[in-house]
Amino acid sequence: QELLVIDDLLSALVGIEGRYISIKRVRGKEGYVVFQIDSSMDLALQELTRRIFPLCEDFVLASQFVESRSHFKTGLVNHALAAALRAFLLDYQAMVAQLEHQFRLGRLSVQGLWFFCQVFPLYLHVTNYL
Repeated sequence: QELLVIDDLLSALVGIEGRYISIKRVRGKEGYVVFQIDSSMDLALQELTRRIFPLCEDFVLASQFVESRSHFKTGLVNHALAAALRAFLLDYQAMVAQLEHQFRLGRLSVQGLWFFCQVFPLYLHVTNYL
C-alpha cells in the first residue's frame, strides 16, 4: 500500500488525483481545493499523507494564480509576480520529478518524501545564492 500512496502523493504534489487521494473543490471559495484520503488507507500512512497535503493545495492555488494573472491586461505588477511565481513552480516541479525518479529506482519512502518536502524551501534559498 505504501508504494501506491507514494505514487498518489507524487501526483498530488502537482495537482493530480490518484487511487487513494482525491481533490474536492471548496464551495464558496473560488479556486480553493482540499485533498482527501481514502479511509481504507493505513492510519500511519494517512497521518504522513495529511502532512503533505498543504503543499499540494498550495501548488494548485499558486498554479491557478499564475494562469489567471499571466496576461498584460491584469497589470504589470500581477504579470511580474506571476512570472516570478512561475519560475518558482518550475523549480518545484523539477523537485517532484527528481523525487519520482528516486521512487522509480526504489529509493523513496513516505517518510523520505515528507523529509524532502520540508527541505525544499531551504534548497531553493541556498541555490539562489550560488
